[in-house]
Amino acid sequence: MRRKSSRWALALLAALTLSITACGTTQPQNTEEMSVEAMTEEKSTEEITSENGTTEETESDKVAEGTNSNKTTEGLTQEENMENTYQQITQEQAKEIMDTQEGFILLDVRTQQEYDMGYIPGAICIPNEEIDENVTEQLPDKDQLILVYCRSGNRSKQAAEKLAKLGYTNVQEFGGINTWAYRVTR
Repeated sequence: MRRKSSRWALALLAALTLSITACGTTQPQNTEEMSVEAMTEEKSTEEITSENGTTEETESDKVAEGTNSNKTTEGLTQEENMENTYQQITQEQAKEIMDTQEGFILLDVRTQQEYDMGYIPGAICIPNEEIDENVTEQLPDKDQLILVYCRSGNRSKQAAEKLAKLGYTNVQEFGGINTWAYRVTR
């Protein structure tokens, strides 16, 4: 059984390496994936069959299972990575927040041209491509609730992830305006 998991880990490492090479990036998109370092150590695990037919873990098995078990993609612990996350909510939940709460920012991350064609009332436009360290000029309170949307949900996820990595602690992403069933300003 151990031998199969080692082969599986090798296959996964090879696939990840090909993916990284093809995309030109070294950061996995899912923060719950095992770190490349842990996968490399996992790759070196082997079973040793003793003379009596039993199997034993090698020292590298113990390292792979112990040292990096709580590390994530960027060498952060799971607790540290939790601080750099955002929450995905439904459009119904977003609408409920808009109707019942105050003091939040409604952020449209589409282009200015898309925004001008129609937006959710109260939204401000900061295109996803412009979200970087300088966004603090427009979004100074990193603890303020920020509701993020785009056209279909792809850019809003990217923007929410960027904001979380920049230290924003209350980011909620709710998809795209193309499925928004409520009022839109045109």
